[in-house]
Amino acid sequence: MHRRISLRHLSLFTFFALAALIMGSVGGSATLANAQAASNGKIGSAFEQASSETGVPASLLKALCYMEGRLSNHGGSPSLDNGFGCMHLVKNGRADTLDQAASLLNVNASQLKTDIASNIRGGAAVLRAEALQLSSTHALPSNLAGWYGTVAEYSHVTAHSTALMYADALYKILN
Repeated sequence: MHRRISLRHLSLFTFFALAALIMGSVGGSATLANAQAASNGKIGSAFEQASSETGVPASLLKALCYMEGRLSNHGGSPSLDNGFGCMHLVKNGRADTLDQAASLLNVNASQLKTDIASNIRGGAAVLRAEALQLSSTHALPSNLAGWYGTVAEYSHVTAHSTALMYADALYKILN
C-alpha cells in the first residue's frame, strides 16, 4: 500500500524533524532532564508497563513520547496532522493508528486521546504490530538499533527519506 503525503505536510514534517534534531543537539541537557522526569510517577510507570506488555523498549517509548508530544497529551487536542497524545496516534487520510491502537488494546479511541498512560500503551501496541509485520521471522527486534525500521514506518510518511529523517531524529534523542 502506498501512502501519499502533500508537499505542505512534507515541508512541515521536515521542519519539525530538523527542529527535533537541532533541539537534541543544543538542548541535550533539557532532553535528559525531561526524560528523567518522565521516569518518575504515573507517566514513568506507563512506559514500563507498555514495554512489559509489548516488548518495545521503554527508552524508545520515552524518546518517541518526548519527540512527538513533549511528554504531554495536550488535553486530548489533535495535532495539525490529526494525531493524538504524546505517541501521536493519528487518524487521517494516510494512517489510522488511533483506531488500530484502540482495537489492539480493546479500549475506546477517546481514552487514547485523553489518558496519557493509555496513549503510551497504544503507541507501544502499534509499534509492536509494525515490528512483527516488518520482520521476516515475525519476531521483535533483539536490540534497540533493530527498531530503527519500525520507527521509520511509525512515521507514516510516503517519502522514504523523510521516514529516515524521522527515525534519525528519534535516535538522536535516544543517544
